[in-house]
Formats: sequence, structure tokens, C-alpha cells
Amino acid sequence: MEIVAAEMGGLLRAARSAGTAAGAGLVREIATVADGAITVLSRVTGEYYLLLLLAREGNLGRGRFELRKAAAALEKELL
Repeated sequence: MEIVAAEMGGLLRAARSAGTAAGAGLVREIATVADGAITVLSRVTGEYYLLLLLAREGNLGRGRFELRKAAAALEKELL
């Protein structure tokens, strides 16, 4: 899990850079789909993101929904 989180951090930095260059604004969510798993990184605050790791057969829509709910609840606690 630590390796996945570290790699997603690098992907987030690259996406932030690309978003800034394109004038697209803040990166709110990044999803990757691989042969064995689905990962979704969702913004909580400017400093915190939540990482969801799903089995390849997992329900991505439901996972994103639950991740947004958890991020909203955590944001209230962190701010």
C-alpha cells in the first residue's frame, strides 16, 4: 500500500503541473485502471488526499461516491 501511495503522489504532482500549465485549476481526483486494481486519489484539502484501492472487478462508481462522502466528512474535521 505504501508503494501505491508513493507512486500516486508522483502522479498527482505531474497532474498538478499539467493542470496549472493548461489553466485547468485544482486537481480534484485521479483514477488509474490497471490489470489487477483500480486506484482513485481524491482531494480532501490542499494538503490531504484519500486513496481508494479497488479490486479490478470493484464498482468504480460506488467507490468514487463513497470516497467523495468520506472526503467531505474529513474536510470538516481538518478545517
